[in-house]
Amino acid sequence: MRRVTNALAGALLALASLPALAQWSVDDLMTALAARGSADATFTEHRYVPVLDAPVQSSGTLRFVAPDRLEKHTLLPRAESLVLAGDQLTLLQGPRTRRLALTDLPDGGLAINSLRGTMAGDLAALRRGWNITLFGERRIWTLSLTPLSAAVAQYIETVLIEGQQDRIDRIEIRQADGVRSVMQIKPAAADRSAPGKSR
Repeated sequence: MRRVTNALAGALLALASLPALAQWSVDDLMTALAARGSADATFTEHRYVPVLDAPVQSSGTLRFVAPDRLEKHTLLPRAESLVLAGDQLTLLQGPRTRRLALTDLPDGGLAINSLRGTMAGDLAALRRGWNITLFGERRIWTLSLTPLSAAVAQYIETVLIEGQQDRIDRIEIRQADGVRSVMQIKPAAADRSAPGKSR
């Protein structure tokens, strides 16, 4: 009888710990992402345009250098780079270099800043432009961002960011005009082999 009682007590203790395990807030996610710091990854992106029969595909590398530098280097189908540092965006296409402020973009730079802010774990930056909803748990989660500004909502409907623990795996941007882009992200080989980063 004592053995049964002990087993029941153990089961109750385990059940009592479940709510704590299930709690996974936006603050928890941002803390985990911020602790990760700088990261390198590869990406494959599909852009779905209503007037096209097939998605436009591109691929390349991503680099985040804490606290606020994001580099997207597209290798295929043609080489081009996007570098965001502070509020300055630099676009490199072949021999051409173009520099502009985030505020010069139609959406005020919110789309690209949603990626940087999430990679940086910068909740304050995200809250300045987005309504934020988190689904899931630490093991697998989805962050849903919708624009606070009606002016920005004319361009962006929502941004969905999916990941596992402190890693971002997928970013989907749904535009108001029906265009949708889906980026699959994989850690670079060096990042996968880094201590504490094995999965």
